[in-house]
Amino acid sequence: MDIFIARVRFPNDPSHNLVPHQMFVGKYVSQSHIEFYSISSVLGKEKRVFSEDGSTNEEIALISGSVQTDNGFKVPSFVDCSKGYIVTLDATVDIERLNHRSLTPELYTKIINKVNFLKTAGKHTSYSISLIDFISWNKKISR
Repeated sequence: MDIFIARVRFPNDPSHNLVPHQMFVGKYVSQSHIEFYSISSVLGKEKRVFSEDGSTNEEIALISGSVQTDNGFKVPSFVDCSKGYIVTLDATVDIERLNHRSLTPELYTKIINKVNFLKTAGKHTSYSISLIDFISWNKKISR
C-alpha cells in the first residue's frame, strides 16, 4: 500500500476542515504507526509547487507526464514532502481497510528520497494525529 484515501483534519490547516484525501504512505509499520503525506492536484496551487523561475520548489515531489499516467493520477499532482503526518496504530485498527493502491517503484523511491533529504536537511515537520480522531473520521478501519 503506497497510497490510501482517508478523511483527515490536518493539524496545520487553519480551516480545520475534515476532507477525504489521497495520502502517500512514507512509512508503515503494521500495528505500530503510519507516516503519510498529502497528495494534491497542482491546479490552483501553482505558487506552492513552482518557484518564480518555473522550477519545482525543493519540498515538492511533482507527479506529471508519463509518471502521472503510469501511476493512475488523472491530473498533475504533487506531494509536499516537508510535512508528514503520523498516527500511532494499535491492534483495534486495520489500515488496509481503507481504499488503497500501489505506485511504480520509481515514483515511490523518488518521493521517499525527497522526504529523507528534507529530514536530513532539517526542513521536515512531523505532525501527530490522534488515533481516536483518525478512527472517528474513518470508521471502517475499526476491527
